[in-house]
Amino acid sequence: MRSDQFVHQKKPCARVELDDQPVTVTTTVGSTTYRGQEYETIKARWKGCHMLRIGEEEFLVDESMTFDAGPRLGVTLVFERHREVPFTEEECAAGRARILRVATDVLVGQGIW
Repeated sequence: MRSDQFVHQKKPCARVELDDQPVTVTTTVGSTTYRGQEYETIKARWKGCHMLRIGEEEFLVDESMTFDAGPRLGVTLVFERHREVPFTEEECAAGRARILRVATDVLVGQGIW
């Protein structure tokens, strides 16, 4: 069983793989420029149902990603909570339509389209 521990917003955090729940872990090392300085970054993506602890809170999540830019810039965390009831096709279609509408509004507002 894999686990990953890190600090996010001054809280101890951990990701823990669950029994009988396969998780795919992808790690990428790169760099980013912030205010004229170059920082090494480590992106770690966990895809599959796993437990995420943030301080005292626990979440069952389907995917989480950390972007670690070192002690000076810290760790960014994003995650998608596990949904017991899958989205219906109508909900998916409505979500896609909303994304298309917002993207179109942004492009028109920027004079791109």
